[in-house]
Amino acid sequence: MRLTFLLTQLLASDDHAIQSAAAEAAGVLGGPKAFAQIVALVSSSDEATRVAGAEGLGHTRTRQAVPVLIQMLLDSSPNVRQAAANGLSLLTHRIARYGDEWSDVTDASSANEVHQRWVRWWSAHGNDSKIHGMTDCAGFSSLE
Repeated sequence: MRLTFLLTQLLASDDHAIQSAAAEAAGVLGGPKAFAQIVALVSSSDEATRVAGAEGLGHTRTRQAVPVLIQMLLDSSPNVRQAAANGLSLLTHRIARYGDEWSDVTDASSANEVHQRWVRWWSAHGNDSKIHGMTDCAGFSSLE
């Protein structure tokens, strides 16, 4: 109980390094129970806080995080979009590919296309796809 309280306080830190580490730790240690505290970070006007939120959500092992991360692919910040793509790959073990490479989400136009691909995939597979965590070691599959 004390650890949860401490991590919740650290999520509100003005120090972005501490906030980021706390979001990741909260996701890893709290899993789905930490979702509400971490998801609150993604609506921040501060880019680093949104990145911390995306990174934390990627560690929660909860299906609820996937639609939030998909929406974050449309964020104005390329860093947030990249953190969202990373979180999606961790949770689903899926990636959007362009040829043999990961699709570029740093470009807003490309990120919009990747967002649409994720929306389609999640609509078709979201109810039955397995959600993963850091301890699940497996390769990534393409969305297609």
